[in-house]
Amino acid sequence: MEASINVTLKLDNKDYNIDLGIPSGSPTNDSPYKFSVSTITTDTTDGSTQTETLLDLAVGGDDGSGTNFYVNLEPPQSVLPGDTIQDLAVNVQEGTYDTTAGTFSSQ
Repeated sequence: MEASINVTLKLDNKDYNIDLGIPSGSPTNDSPYKFSVSTITTDTTDGSTQTETLLDLAVGGDDGSGTNFYVNLEPPQSVLPGDTIQDLAVNVQEGTYDTTAGTFSSQ
């Protein structure tokens, strides 16, 4: 089975893109399971767009020392609760994940 789900939600006049990719078979380091939540913001002065990733998650294969995984959570302040939390950044990983290539490097 292989699955790809892409959903755009509008919350408080902001679009959030939710992407889920599950390749066929078990996840591998070259073809991990991926899940992300991002938002696209438009600069009102010049019309350019910028993508902010709120959550990025990948699960790769077992390289003998455990399953590789990557979690990066960096929501913008606009979605954080109240004034209590001003900034939040969480990054946890097992293995080395290349965010540009979307793969884990073998070690």
